[in-house]
Amino acid sequence: MVNVAFEVPITDRDGTLVMHVFHIPATVLRCEPDEPDDTVDEYDIALKFNDTSDERDRVLAMFTLQMHLFDPESEVG
Repeated sequence: MVNVAFEVPITDRDGTLVMHVFHIPATVLRCEPDEPDDTVDEYDIALKFNDTSDERDRVLAMFTLQMHLFDPESEVG
C-alpha cells in the first residue's frame, strides 16, 4: 500500500488551465524493476486506487480525452 498524490491539468471551456489535485491510497500491482537497484533512478509501477471517486473518474476521463484530441495518434485507454 502507498499513498499517492498527483495533479491532473484540465483546460476549461474558456481556455483556462485548472490543476486538479488528488491524494489517494493505492495498492502497487506491479513494479519494474521488481527489486531495488542502485543504478535505477525511476521505476515503472501500476497502481490500483483503493477508493472510488466519481469526480476523479470524470477528471481523468476528461484529461484522457483532451490528450487524445491534442495528439490523435496517441494510444489512450
